[in-house]
Amino acid sequence: MPVVNDAKEVIGYQYQEADADITGETVISYEDTISHSYEVKKRLTGPKGEDMERTELDLAIGSYWFSLGDMKNHYPHSETHSWQKQLKIFENFYLPITIGMKRTIPYEPIKKTHTAEEEQKMLSGRFYRYLQDLEKKGVEILENNVKIYAGTDAAQAKGTITVRMPVGQKQPSELLETPNNNESQQGETDDGNDGSNN
Repeated sequence: MPVVNDAKEVIGYQYQEADADITGETVISYEDTISHSYEVKKRLTGPKGEDMERTELDLAIGSYWFSLGDMKNHYPHSETHSWQKQLKIFENFYLPITIGMKRTIPYEPIKKTHTAEEEQKMLSGRFYRYLQDLEKKGVEILENNVKIYAGTDAAQAKGTITVRMPVGQKQPSELLETPNNNESQQGETDDGNDGSNN
């Protein structure tokens, strides 16, 4: 916005932040895959049904660590869970003492297969949540061309979605040069003579 003086001459420019809702229509590709087979973990138990879990308690005082328990196991498949907590008194006064615990749980991996109905339900649910996320971002769904296909090893949701969505990015304006109003007035000469005979 030009700034003018009383003589209507531009003496500067005042910049404002532009605000506009600009949208465009575009096509988004979508693809999601689920394998027919999947693995579940069956927790192992002993001959009499006893728990095969291994537990280790940890105590750290300064730079010294102490452990009680045994994490070793001869099972080919296991998962470990752990947590640690530094002790404190009052709200923010932490002591140089940390306690923790580790748990190792042996399991047997078992392969299972999804049914066609399960795969369709999972792919449809994930696609529905994807559309919800788009709408939360201000995207309008115009056309849905996503279909579910059953392959040899996996099921797949694939296709395109036509949407109307916000486009464009704010960019800084090109700064205009302020007109120079201090130029020599007409009739003045470089030697200081204003052109009069006096």
